[in-house]
Amino acid sequence: MFRIAVVGSGFMAKTWCLVAEQTTGAEMVAVFGGRNSREFAKQFSLRNFDTFDALLAENGIDAVIITSPPGAHCAQTLAALDSGKHVLVEKPMATTMDEAVQMVDRARATGRTLGVVSQNRYRHSPALAKQLIIDDQYSLGSLKTVLVKGQVERWWRGSTTGSWKATVDSFDPWTGWASHACDLVNWFASSEPTDVFAVGSSDSGLWETIVAGVSYSNGTLATLMLDHVEKVPKNSPTMFFELRFEDGEIRFDTHGSLALGKRGVWTTHGIELDSQQGQLSYTDDSVVRNPIRLNTYGSQLRNFLDSANSGRDPDVGIRAGLSTQSVMNGIMTSVSTSSMVSLQPL
Repeated sequence: MFRIAVVGSGFMAKTWCLVAEQTTGAEMVAVFGGRNSREFAKQFSLRNFDTFDALLAENGIDAVIITSPPGAHCAQTLAALDSGKHVLVEKPMATTMDEAVQMVDRARATGRTLGVVSQNRYRHSPALAKQLIIDDQYSLGSLKTVLVKGQVERWWRGSTTGSWKATVDSFDPWTGWASHACDLVNWFASSEPTDVFAVGSSDSGLWETIVAGVSYSNGTLATLMLDHVEKVPKNSPTMFFELRFEDGEIRFDTHGSLALGKRGVWTTHGIELDSQQGQLSYTDDSVVRNPIRLNTYGSQLRNFLDSANSGRDPDVGIRAGLSTQSVMNGIMTSVSTSSMVSLQPL
């Protein structure tokens, strides 16, 4: 039984507590941090710690899930790893590439498992797309281009008043959402990202709309078109992907169905029922408890715990985390300088 502590007491902390309740071999036992930690501890029958150091000194905790603001991820991850705890950190993994490298180096030095949250890999359509890419019976050929499109609410204003998200000062909010797209594109490309160019528009100094191009060492080219708007239409997919190959094409909504086309014939593969989930307020309890949503997080938690048991890198571990951080940092540098950015080999 893995005994887990959560850092933070907001929306994602609640998510992970609900996931742990449904995951065999996992028990959420403690919480630290956030404005609601005491009430949160009572709600989930957890032990509340007043300091992070006190939590890390507790021998009865095996792993820590970090849901704090991104600016705290690096320092908290390093401290948790040094204390012998395994760490699953919410995205974005860090605010800079240097921080991400520090986190990875410390995980390797301590022999602890470090995972980065990217639950969309476990949704029906993204997981099926990956399966179709590597399945020889479909013979799609090499991946040529990837297009990602999406809109999301300006979550740092309005509905999040009073939370740390309403006063974002440690990272740009675009990266918090775009990390999902960057991880999936890297996963599909199965290659090293090499160059980035991006343009964008800002709102009060925060980048809310960015169009970015990413090239990979195997020749794959990706375009990300992601923007924040005041009010997202209810029928808008959270993210829509088009993957074009030498001999076919895959299109899917991360929260819905997938279509595969080859030689002019298209087939549809399933649909999830939570296509509205990404468009509802994070204060809505039905969003937090959506069973399809919780199952995706549960799949990642099981993979993380299995990896900690076996000593291997999780599906979204140090390599994937560094790759995503590299692309995001390259995009933010490019959009700020209006120049092409060459990414350092990982």
